[in-house]
Amino acid sequence: MLIFIYGQDGYRSRQKMRELVDAFRKKHDPSGLNIARIDGTKTTADELGAAVNTPGFLSSRRMVVVDDLLTSKRGREEIEGQFVPLFKNHLDSTVIVLRDDLSEDKVKAHPVRKSLAGAPKDKVVDYHFAPLERREVVWWINDEVKRRSVTIEPKAAELLAALVGNDLWRLSSELDKLTAQAGGKPILARDVGEMVRGTVEENIFAFVDAVAARDLGRASALLRDQLSAGLEELYLLSMLIRQFRLLLIVTSFLEEKKGATKAAMAGELGLHPFVAGKLLAQVRVFSRKDLERSFVQLFALERSIKTGRLSPGAALDLFLGSLVPA
Repeated sequence: MLIFIYGQDGYRSRQKMRELVDAFRKKHDPSGLNIARIDGTKTTADELGAAVNTPGFLSSRRMVVVDDLLTSKRGREEIEGQFVPLFKNHLDSTVIVLRDDLSEDKVKAHPVRKSLAGAPKDKVVDYHFAPLERREVVWWINDEVKRRSVTIEPKAAELLAALVGNDLWRLSSELDKLTAQAGGKPILARDVGEMVRGTVEENIFAFVDAVAARDLGRASALLRDQLSAGLEELYLLSMLIRQFRLLLIVTSFLEEKKGATKAAMAGELGLHPFVAGKLLAQVRVFSRKDLERSFVQLFALERSIKTGRLSPGAALDLFLGSLVPA
């Protein structure tokens, strides 16, 4: 049997691989002597052939897990001439698991997978793990906290998904921290707000830096990255409005209290020191006129969305277009 595990969500693909290995160990090989792990980027056809054609030791089954073979930079001639025959003809008692961080299209187009396109479904199995969308990330968070025997309020799950996006490696780490902090109590939105500094906020700062430099290409790329991570256009627009509002508040504060320190500003305006430092750096490259113009435009675009005159995507495009140097 051949099992293909792939997709750009490396966290869930590796999790699935571990589940399969654990299930095999429990059913066929408690000792673990018949489970081999091979680096597909370095192995030769001879080494792999020996692994997949070796009978189990004191067991009727054997499992061979191969990482990144499809990802490896091998020539088509080597793949088709040496590796494809191994997967089409190997011991029936060997279960081969091929795990790669490739998209579904790339796996299906690979000579190894294409050579097995007509194989029976009980002989070749596919597990595809595409990046989760925003709604799916929230579901994943809820499942994870249940697995950890804690609870999370809906607003907290939504906020965590918005801050981190679909990076499940980081989400898992953040949930470890939040679970430890909660101490058996429900995880609340304020806990997430206090403990998680999200990629959204960081990328909004980077976006505003790009706006200040009139770097439309970088600004556009930063926003598109966030959209690809599952964030909604309307949410991003609201974050931009919040950012320019903060910049105007800081500008007014500094005009009234010249020479104020970052600590003083953070304390008086109720800002996190990190946020205060970033805002201080950014207000130095904007004129009040530029800030007011951007804020008014963003506010008008938001109103156009709510009245149905514009879609959120069109509003973001219009704002980006306004950044083109005259």
